[in-house]
Amino acid sequence: LYSVGRKEDAWKQIELAYGDGYNFSKNMSRLIDILLQDKQYDRIAKIYESQLERYQQDDVQLMASLAETYKTMGDIANARRVAQMLLEKDPEHRADTEAFLRELENAR
Repeated sequence: LYSVGRKEDAWKQIELAYGDGYNFSKNMSRLIDILLQDKQYDRIAKIYESQLERYQQDDVQLMASLAETYKTMGDIANARRVAQMLLEKDPEHRADTEAFLRELENAR
Protein backbone atom coordinates (compact mmCIF):
# COMPACT_ATOMS: atom_id res chain seq x y z
CA LEU A 1 0.00 0.00 0.00
CA TYR A 2 2.83 2.40 0.78
CA SER A 3 4.46 1.72 -2.58
CA VAL A 4 1.31 2.71 -4.47
CA GLY A 5 0.80 5.89 -2.46
CA ARG A 6 -1.94 4.70 -0.13
CA LYS A 7 -0.02 5.75 2.97
CA GLU A 8 -2.90 6.17 5.39
CA ASP A 9 -4.43 2.84 4.36
CA ALA A 10 -1.02 1.23 4.81
CA TRP A 11 -0.67 2.73 8.30
CA LYS A 12 -4.13 1.44 9.27
CA GLN A 13 -3.06 -2.05 8.24
CA ILE A 14 0.13 -1.74 10.27
CA GLU A 15 -1.86 -0.69 13.33
CA LEU A 16 -4.21 -3.64 12.86
CA ALA A 17 -1.26 -6.01 12.57
CA TYR A 18 0.22 -4.64 15.80
CA GLY A 19 -3.14 -5.05 17.48
CA ASP A 20 -3.08 -8.69 16.44
CA GLY A 21 0.41 -9.11 17.90
CA TYR A 22 2.39 -9.12 14.66
CA ASN A 23 6.16 -8.99 15.14
CA PHE A 24 7.74 -6.63 12.60
CA SER A 25 11.33 -7.65 13.43
CA LYS A 26 11.99 -9.24 10.05
CA ASN A 27 10.73 -6.38 7.89
CA MET A 28 11.07 -3.44 10.27
CA SER A 29 14.07 -1.86 8.52
CA ARG A 30 12.17 -1.59 5.23
CA LEU A 31 9.11 -0.17 6.99
CA ILE A 32 11.27 2.38 8.82
CA ASP A 33 12.95 3.41 5.56
CA ILE A 34 9.54 4.06 4.01
CA LEU A 35 8.40 6.12 7.00
CA LEU A 36 11.66 8.07 7.03
CA GLN A 37 11.03 9.20 3.46
CA ASP A 38 7.92 11.02 4.69
CA LYS A 39 9.48 12.05 8.01
CA GLN A 40 6.81 10.12 9.91
CA TYR A 41 8.83 10.17 13.12
CA ASP A 42 5.82 9.74 15.38
CA ARG A 43 4.95 6.50 13.61
CA ILE A 44 8.55 5.33 13.69
CA ALA A 45 8.62 5.93 17.43
CA LYS A 46 5.39 3.99 17.84
CA ILE A 47 6.83 1.00 15.96
CA TYR A 48 10.07 1.09 17.95
CA GLU A 49 8.22 1.39 21.27
CA SER A 50 5.96 -1.52 20.42
CA GLN A 51 8.84 -3.74 19.32
CA LEU A 52 10.78 -2.94 22.48
CA GLU A 53 7.78 -3.63 24.66
CA ARG A 54 6.70 -6.87 23.04
CA TYR A 55 9.54 -8.60 21.23
CA GLN A 56 12.94 -6.96 21.50
CA GLN A 57 13.20 -5.81 25.12
CA ASP A 58 16.99 -6.05 25.23
CA ASP A 59 17.79 -4.70 21.76
CA VAL A 60 20.11 -1.81 22.55
CA GLN A 61 20.38 -0.71 18.91
CA LEU A 62 16.61 -0.39 18.78
CA MET A 63 16.69 1.65 22.00
CA ALA A 64 19.35 3.94 20.54
CA SER A 65 17.28 4.39 17.38
CA LEU A 66 14.21 5.20 19.44
CA ALA A 67 16.11 7.76 21.53
CA GLU A 68 17.44 9.39 18.36
CA THR A 69 13.95 9.42 16.84
CA TYR A 70 12.54 11.18 19.89
CA LYS A 71 15.38 13.70 19.73
CA THR A 72 14.61 14.36 16.06
CA MET A 73 10.95 14.88 16.98
CA GLY A 74 11.96 17.36 19.67
CA ASP A 75 10.57 15.09 22.39
CA ILE A 76 13.48 15.56 24.75
CA ALA A 77 11.75 13.99 27.75
CA ASN A 78 11.20 10.69 25.96
CA ALA A 79 14.65 10.79 24.36
CA ARG A 80 16.10 11.15 27.86
CA ARG A 81 13.87 8.37 29.23
CA VAL A 82 15.03 5.92 26.56
CA ALA A 83 18.68 6.97 26.92
CA GLN A 84 18.45 6.26 30.65
CA MET A 85 17.13 2.77 29.85
CA LEU A 86 20.02 2.38 27.44
CA LEU A 87 22.52 3.25 30.19
CA GLU A 88 21.15 0.37 32.25
CA LYS A 89 21.06 -2.16 29.40
CA ASP A 90 24.30 -1.25 27.64
CA PRO A 91 27.03 -0.14 30.05
CA GLU A 92 29.65 -0.96 27.41
CA HIS A 93 28.62 2.15 25.44
CA ARG A 94 28.09 4.35 28.48
CA ALA A 95 30.31 7.17 27.15
CA ASP A 96 28.28 7.40 23.92
CA THR A 97 24.99 7.43 25.80
CA GLU A 98 26.23 10.06 28.23
CA ALA A 99 27.35 12.21 25.29
CA PHE A 100 23.87 11.83 23.81
CA LEU A 101 22.33 12.92 27.11
CA ARG A 102 24.57 16.01 27.11
CA GLU A 103 23.38 16.79 23.57
CA LEU A 104 19.82 16.62 24.87
CA GLU A 105 20.62 19.15 27.57
CA ASN A 106 21.94 21.52 24.90
CA ALA A 107 18.84 20.93 22.76
CA ARG A 108 16.57 22.49 25.37
